[in-house]
Amino acid sequence: MISIEEKIKKIQGPILILGASGFLGANLLKKLIQHRDDVFGTYFHAPAWRLEGVPAKHLIQTDLLVDSNLDSLLSQTSPKTIFNCVAYGAYSFETDSSLIYQTNFNLTEKILIQLEPLDIAAYIHTGSSSEYGDKAAGPAESDLPNPNSDYAVSKVAAANLIRYYGQKKKLPCANLRFFTPFMGLWRIRHALFPT
Repeated sequence: MISIEEKIKKIQGPILILGASGFLGANLLKKLIQHRDDVFGTYFHAPAWRLEGVPAKHLIQTDLLVDSNLDSLLSQTSPKTIFNCVAYGAYSFETDSSLIYQTNFNLTEKILIQLEPLDIAAYIHTGSSSEYGDKAAGPAESDLPNPNSDYAVSKVAAANLIRYYGQKKKLPCANLRFFTPFMGLWRIRHALFPT
């Protein structure tokens, strides 16, 4: 059996984690930097308490909703593997519908457009159980998404865009719908290392 350390070392780098100050992003960043040095995580607001103790050389403060910042970030890091853990609207106090779509769908579109001509190994997007709406507690494998909020609609739209880029444009990408944060970390691990 291959150890997690060996699997992490096999990920094509540099690795870029967008939204590294959230629960999934921070835990992913911390795990990856234990085993390699070419991992970078973005955050918007400082201080980012989940990133306490992470060496500054792994962190990039930026507003990804500014187009030139995204261009600069991709140029600066030249990532081969990208994890998009950015989200807005998952919490009850995040109610600005315009910002929900701008963050969850429009930003995803801009990222995919930027990545399409590049030679990347993988783009992995954090979807949400919210995409299933009222069935989020236990959908069947065959259930289709049934969004019931702006957040859920934005995540379903992003998932469909990612599917289009993967199937029609052949971009190596995946959307992972998380049901619990700990299961989400497990799914990232198994998406990268299926065996």
